[in-house]
Amino acid sequence: MQPTNPERLTFLVYIWRECKDTSEQNSASTNLVQIVCLANGETRYFASPEEMGKYIQAYWLEPAQNPWEKK
Repeated sequence: MQPTNPERLTFLVYIWRECKDTSEQNSASTNLVQIVCLANGETRYFASPEEMGKYIQAYWLEPAQNPWEKK
C-alpha cells in the first residue's frame, strides 16, 4: 500500500534501551528502535536511530522504491 500522501511520511517511533545483564548496574545496553508506518500499519525494528533514519531517507529519496512494499 502506498502512503496516502507521498509528500508527507507519517511514522510512530519508539526508542528504548535494554540492558544485556540486569544483575550488573554498569552492564552494556542495547538501543532498539521500532517504527510503524501509519499509512499501512507495517512495523520494522532497528538497532539504532541512525539505521532507522537511513531507512526513511532511502524511501524519501526514492519513493518509487517504497521499502514498505512487499516484493
